[in-house]
Amino acid sequence: MNKAWAIFEDDISITPEILKSNGFEDITSEHEREYYNSTYGITDYCSFRKWTDEGHSSIKLDISHRVTNNNAEWNLHIDNCDCDTIGSMDIDYVWQFNALMTILGSNFRLNKE
Repeated sequence: MNKAWAIFEDDISITPEILKSNGFEDITSEHEREYYNSTYGITDYCSFRKWTDEGHSSIKLDISHRVTNNNAEWNLHIDNCDCDTIGSMDIDYVWQFNALMTILGSNFRLNKE
């Protein structure tokens, strides 16, 4: 297989456990859980945040479960170190997350475990 496409080999779904094991903090408020449950019937809403440790080029990653535009499981919102939006994507898999980090020039990657 071509090395450039090796990131697509595994369809490992992103889970709260994977996010936590990669240093993401659960920032879900009870108000958000109640809102998404009562308004949209989403009973498993959750959101996580991580700042990458890349000095001046650090980025803020906010990822939320079940509030997407294309039926993906997760919405990833990315800000630069000044909290300006630099990207957003609806995703399901670890490889999608890692591919976006590559495109943005970040060294941060999700480990699968």
